[in-house]
Amino acid sequence: MPGTVDEIRQQQRDTWDRFSTGWKKWDELVLGWLAPFADAMLRVSHLREDAHVLDVAAGTGEPGLTAATMVPHGNVTVTDLSERMLAVASENASRRGLTNFNTRVCDAGALPFQDASFDSVLCRFGFMFFPEISVAAREFARVAKPGARICAAVWSGPDKNPWATTIMSTISRHIEMPAPPPARPDFFVARPKD
Repeated sequence: MPGTVDEIRQQQRDTWDRFSTGWKKWDELVLGWLAPFADAMLRVSHLREDAHVLDVAAGTGEPGLTAATMVPHGNVTVTDLSERMLAVASENASRRGLTNFNTRVCDAGALPFQDASFDSVLCRFGFMFFPEISVAAREFARVAKPGARICAAVWSGPDKNPWATTIMSTISRHIEMPAPPPARPDFFVARPKD
């Protein structure tokens, strides 16, 4: 299986880079649907105004953008595999006048940060795409300060997620979606535990 994880990450990067233009166009609408999840994560994060926050697999920036408004004397770093999605996040931060917000292209399984760097680690709807879930979870724990909150939101099967199935069926009517390779993380594919 050598190279498989790298191939999965590259395919994901390519896919999200391709989606970035459409995601930017529909960002406000989609973020409205996802806001209750971000709000709940931020509530249980107990952010102080000087907190250092990491938002992993953040795409166009939420919930990290909202976190940045809550930590005026701290900072927020959002990460994603897709440079183009993070470009949208940076535009969103600039438009909001946020100066305590930065982006970093990286993989959740190899976070380029020192141990015990963050007061809070967030990940909204990213875990389902990580090719090595346990590796990413260990990385989250590694970069979290002692006592930090790690907050994640994930979803269940398609029968319980009409918002995701609606979005994906609409996208697939306009864009040819490549068939996922075997063992690739996908929206609703059940995988054995790693």
